[in-house]
Amino acid sequence: MPTADQQPRPGATRVLVEHVAERAAVVAVVGGEIDASNAARLATGIVAAVDVAFAESARHLVVDMSAVGFCGSAGLGALVNGRRYAGGRGFDLVIVAAEHSPVRHVLTLTDLASAFTVHASLDQALAS
Repeated sequence: MPTADQQPRPGATRVLVEHVAERAAVVAVVGGEIDASNAARLATGIVAAVDVAFAESARHLVVDMSAVGFCGSAGLGALVNGRRYAGGRGFDLVIVAAEHSPVRHVLTLTDLASAFTVHASLDQALAS
């Protein structure tokens, strides 16, 4: 059992890359808060997801940000750079963010929602 010092602190950024074989998809599940102090973790997770998607010949590459409570400009930069990297490998980087979530709000506010394919749920993203 993990000790208290091994538990992530509340709001800590987490990125888990999963290959969903039955859906021919790779999903990077992101949680926590993304700011300048930890955006590199998001960037690294996106690169890992792209590399797994390429290696597994996946059809879908999704960054599920539905558990993100805050995304600052450094996080947006990681998404934009991840989109570039994914495009270079032949993938469209799809984002999951609920309609009224902090991530959807900042994407809309900065006009980046038009640069990405954004879905309200993971099921919608995988069905597209």
